[in-house]
Amino acid sequence: MFSFATKFLPCESGFHLARQAGFPAAEFWLDGTLVADWRRIAEIALRFPFRYALHFPNKGEFQADDLRDSADLYHAIDSSALVMHPPMYERYGAALLRIDPSLRLAIENGILNPQQLPQWAETYPGLTLDVEHVWKYTLGDGPLEDLLSEVESILSNFGHKLYHVHLPGYQCDGQEQHPLYFNPELARAVLTLLADHGYQQLVVSEANQEFQTREHLRRDMDLFDAWHAARPTNARRNVRTAVR
Repeated sequence: MFSFATKFLPCESGFHLARQAGFPAAEFWLDGTLVADWRRIAEIALRFPFRYALHFPNKGEFQADDLRDSADLYHAIDSSALVMHPPMYERYGAALLRIDPSLRLAIENGILNPQQLPQWAETYPGLTLDVEHVWKYTLGDGPLEDLLSEVESILSNFGHKLYHVHLPGYQCDGQEQHPLYFNPELARAVLTLLADHGYQQLVVSEANQEFQTREHLRRDMDLFDAWHAARPTNARRNVRTAVR
């Protein structure tokens, strides 16, 4: 079963908004200051009935104590994955795994051409599939059918190490990280592919902070609920729905 998630800075208001909208899961943005404050973040997170994932900071200098703090937060909230961009993985991935070999590091695809995308999937031990990046950067805003073919290929060939999915509502207009409901056709098609392939982790509507409002979050959740309700009854068991 996969969980539909939103993504926010781990402040208390973000948790409450996600809960009010009906989300069952959340991914945290992190920076060095937040990593150092991991005990407070974990204390807040454990008040809520969410599944969680962490996004390792995209920049900054980190020492061994910082990496241990990241691992401690990961375990304190039972995180499903630690998402990393390739440059940060190259700098800190080995050190993180020396500290804690059980971490599920999930390396995100970025600005890759069509030949580099399968290389990314083959190279890293765990993956975060960013569907928006595939459509915008790898396929250059090509037809939706081509995007779905790429997603299908990744699920078929590398689904065993796919730990995390980013699915914003991209519209081939160059504007990144909008709520998923901005593109319902994309949403329904990709959610169906993930469910049909038995994906079991988080699917994140990775929207910018300006969209972290009750209206936007609720509309995302309404889209997900409508998609789920339209699934055949025997297929619904493959999907974790919102906590009410």
